[in-house]
Amino acid sequence: MAGKISAAESEPFSIEINDPKGTTPGGDPFLDRSVGRLRITVDGLVISSTKSDKGDSREDLTIPLYDFAEWITSNWWAILYEPKKRDEENIDDDYTFRHWIGAARSGFALPDLSIDPQGELVELSARSTYLRSARLTFTEGAETLVGRTVVEEQLSKVADFVVDRLRGQQTPVHEQWALIKATTNEEKVYCRLIGSLGLSPYDDNPEVTKVLQQLTSAELASTILEDLFQAADTLSLRKLAGLTTEASNYLRHSRQLDVSALDQMELPSDTSPWAWKRGKDATEIVRQFLGVAATDSDGADKLFTMLGLDSAIASGSSIDEDTSLSGLLDREQTEMKVALIDKSEAHRRFAAARAAYLAWASGHFSKRLLTSAVTRDQQASRAFAAELLAPFAYIKARGSQSMLSLNQVQKIAAELRVSPQVVRYQAKNNGMKVVDMVM
Repeated sequence: MAGKISAAESEPFSIEINDPKGTTPGGDPFLDRSVGRLRITVDGLVISSTKSDKGDSREDLTIPLYDFAEWITSNWWAILYEPKKRDEENIDDDYTFRHWIGAARSGFALPDLSIDPQGELVELSARSTYLRSARLTFTEGAETLVGRTVVEEQLSKVADFVVDRLRGQQTPVHEQWALIKATTNEEKVYCRLIGSLGLSPYDDNPEVTKVLQQLTSAELASTILEDLFQAADTLSLRKLAGLTTEASNYLRHSRQLDVSALDQMELPSDTSPWAWKRGKDATEIVRQFLGVAATDSDGADKLFTMLGLDSAIASGSSIDEDTSLSGLLDREQTEMKVALIDKSEAHRRFAAARAAYLAWASGHFSKRLLTSAVTRDQQASRAFAAELLAPFAYIKARGSQSMLSLNQVQKIAAELRVSPQVVRYQAKNNGMKVVDMVM
């Protein structure tokens, strides 16, 4: 991919729309009146830059913006609040439609730009691409992280432009944008949850509403609901909601843990473009505090003993097992309760390490779920747990010429009391080859 990834603070994302010059009417009044000169910048690179097959280059696009505005207003809450549900690269087509502006092309050229929320920050990924139908190439690619409010402000320009240009008309864009603009702060809480599922809060969602009412009656914290909806989709919501309620009930009978030691360590700042780096950096701080080396496989157990998490691991509830949800924590000042719901000890150890990180990162009063969602804090917690439980330096020392065989993966996983998948990911994510054969 061309371009770079950064957490730029100045002009990380901008959309400029100017009046067109010398356009020819195409016969559709909505499209003709919504024509504008569009210029999109990501991390200082103009991703709307094109080069035609004839060799002509330009930085802006003169196209009708009605369909782009309709895509924005129809998917507004999902664009801003629906994260990817898992780390895997294979994303379903429905998610792609809601987060890729190419879905709004409708025969006109738009850049290959994806908008993926990760909590308060949003990842923008633009790729250079050739459009055969338009006989032009988008020449610039870039990746960056921006604040959600920046994305909101810039996308609003497209909707405002179209609504103004089609003043006096009653179109789906006008209707949707009016609803969004009229949404109160109280209503936005509901809209964000529904948007996290990839749905529109202005449509009828009776099954989702019923589940949400049940969760509300269970008096779950708002942060728990946010974590739940960020991890769920419409098919898994009911099951995950049931698991969350059961875990919450189990938590009431869990042992109080003293986590005051977390306050003695300074959590690394969240400035890196990569969420996993904060988790990995946090592991180094824990090792320094505990006085253990990067090759020491006992670091996790020392942290568990210090925080009392070893007892939580031993008494995991085994309510059910679902890869989307592995536990729940409730921290108040220096005390914390944890419910680990995975059946296997290896998975509970991984969840316990994640709980320690989230309790540390979320502050003195935090109620959180441990989920598979691709939000920054959940990603960082997974990276923290992986490096703490399966130090890469330990894995590398047991590899052969920068590679691992399947039997080596299994042996190391047994030594560290983690799942083989953790060892495999640690190896691959650090540039080590895993050979799918017995050596």
